[in-house]
Amino acid sequence: MKTNRFTIIVAPAVAVAMLMLLLIASELAHPIFQPITPAGLAETDGFWSLEFNGERSYRWTNGDALFPFPGFETASSLSVTLTLTAPQYPGARPVAARLQVDDAAPFHFTIAPEWRRYHILAAVSEPRWRTPAMQLVTDVWMPGIHDQRQLGIAVSEGAVQHLGAPRLLAVVERLSFLAALVLLFSVMVRRPQPYGGVLAVMVIVTLGILGAWTPARLVQILPTNWSLVSEMLAAAAAVEAVRLRRQIPRHLLPVVAVIGAGIGTMLVATLGWIVAGAVFLICGAWLSAAAINVFVRHPSGSAVSLPSTDFRQHIALGGIIAIVLAALLIPGIAETESHYHGDENFWVPVGVQAFRTAFIERNPDHPFWSDFFLSFGSPNPQIGKYIIGAGAYLAGYHDVPVLSYDFRQDPVWNKAHGQVLPQEIVGAARLPVALTGALCGVFLYWLGVQVAGPVTGILAVVLFIATPVVWNHARLAMLDIPALMFGLLALNLCICAVTALRTGATNAGVWIAACGVACGAAAGTKLNALLIPGICILAICLTGVKLPNRFDRYQVISGVVAILLWTWVVFFLSNPRLYPHPVAGIQDMLDISRIVASGEFAPLPTLASRISAVWTSLGDDGYIGSGGLPGSRLWLIIGAISLTRALLQRPQGARFSALSVIALWGIVNFVGITLWIPQNWDRYFLPFVPIVALLQAYGIMATLQNAFRLLFRFRTRS
Repeated sequence: MKTNRFTIIVAPAVAVAMLMLLLIASELAHPIFQPITPAGLAETDGFWSLEFNGERSYRWTNGDALFPFPGFETASSLSVTLTLTAPQYPGARPVAARLQVDDAAPFHFTIAPEWRRYHILAAVSEPRWRTPAMQLVTDVWMPGIHDQRQLGIAVSEGAVQHLGAPRLLAVVERLSFLAALVLLFSVMVRRPQPYGGVLAVMVIVTLGILGAWTPARLVQILPTNWSLVSEMLAAAAAVEAVRLRRQIPRHLLPVVAVIGAGIGTMLVATLGWIVAGAVFLICGAWLSAAAINVFVRHPSGSAVSLPSTDFRQHIALGGIIAIVLAALLIPGIAETESHYHGDENFWVPVGVQAFRTAFIERNPDHPFWSDFFLSFGSPNPQIGKYIIGAGAYLAGYHDVPVLSYDFRQDPVWNKAHGQVLPQEIVGAARLPVALTGALCGVFLYWLGVQVAGPVTGILAVVLFIATPVVWNHARLAMLDIPALMFGLLALNLCICAVTALRTGATNAGVWIAACGVACGAAAGTKLNALLIPGICILAICLTGVKLPNRFDRYQVISGVVAILLWTWVVFFLSNPRLYPHPVAGIQDMLDISRIVASGEFAPLPTLASRISAVWTSLGDDGYIGSGGLPGSRLWLIIGAISLTRALLQRPQGARFSALSVIALWGIVNFVGITLWIPQNWDRYFLPFVPIVALLQAYGIMATLQNAFRLLFRFRTRS
């Protein structure tokens, strides 16, 4: 059905006009009077948590408090009323205070140790459109031994009032800024016809639901920032390049994708344009994934093809496995006397600060990202910290102290000496890690299903979770299990991507993009997970060896580029420390790895010692083989031989893709981890556990099948 040209032109125009009118109306509807409540004061502006004394609610300042006044950006003068008190105790004296509005001259006054109402008249001298803010600075005091907060004065309630005529230059600047944004918005939505108008209407409705048409909300969501216009212009150029992809020669699409991602990285690093850089990065990566389908000559449909029973059954079984594993891992997760790792003293507070700074304060320029100690070498991957910090922060623990830990003593001694975090904080931080452990079981089950069926998958999950190193670290607030979870997800997606490439499916680019995102998340959690994108790239390259013509090989090249770009997009954008200096940040990562792997911290200095440590860990008493399965090494060898035989028989369809990816995973994993492993600690052997469990399960099932086959033949002959 063809769309009427008039409708195509008018729908976006009307939507853009509505957007413009609503933005202008929201700007002109300044409030005359706006109350100030203790609940509306933010901890990030220098206030402590809300308190109530039976008569009124109030907040203490920390000695340097900021009162922002959104909605008064064009005001020429403000009348501010605040109800304040200095500390009230016998013999208390008035406290000297300094008050300043923006860049105006400060003035000094005293605050009495009783609740009084103070009236302040402030002129706004800044000609440009900006949110006025009032700074109140006082001396601090400490209430007592049990309350060691640095307190200034208490603030109860107040109000701010708009006086005088609005500043003309501020109004003109704001309307010019909004006009530029609306113009760019109309340019970006004009092409996806007839969905441009629908998109514009959806934006308007969404902002209306959020209450963004009130000036205060509009200021918080859309501050006047001319660099934002430049970013949107650059983003519009990136989107336009993606729209014109069909006019780019097919063999140049991967090159253009790499150039786009490079421009995005430079925009972030040199100009600090995070939004525009992210758009360029995502458009470049998406262009590389879309280029894969350009070379598809004979599309054959979907790439999802799991062996044996119904696909929904595998989803249902995966959900049951996740519930069962979560039910096993979560009970007693907050216990710290016998189950605690000293590194949790570091990862929990750092994770909370990383999550708060990145997602609550949304401040990529915060000194935290460049602090060597708090961010563990500044550019250390952040996604694992976000996962740990999210659990504690969302449970209400917004600021967790970093405690020292004596590794020469056990957790009981450290807890008795106040060197262990409280149980409630530890339990909240461990919860998301336990959930990622449950997801590890789900993704391992799906790998087993694609290799040999659901029974093999379930057996692999049982062997996996029974391994002590998995059970212990899935209940600790550390990075290893989340990295393992993303890696297993990436391998599942890699199997789907390889299958799609082999069959010429139309959604090959989607699977490869999803695989690249999972690879980036794995590497963005822990550096040793960089083996995962290497495995996926090797699998795609080996797929290209057997493809019949050069068009299919261009498709493989695009797939490799897509994996690399999507991995870089997630890895780079998830780590604000890399924004100003990507190359230097990566070099710092490598330097930290060398520090860990050298000197007194590395009891495995030679290759022979590392091979010996890996072989020992596979034994029945080792880190990996101590899960209760007798003859751990023997079942591993049987599984590896059985998988190799199955691969040499070249089965058809998705099973061959699964077998090839699993074989590559085993080879690269064992070689890479053996060459890298710096210390004989259990968590460094953790990446071996899922592949060992899967091969052991495969070997057990192959042995049982052969035994039943021989028994059946024997009975037939007799």
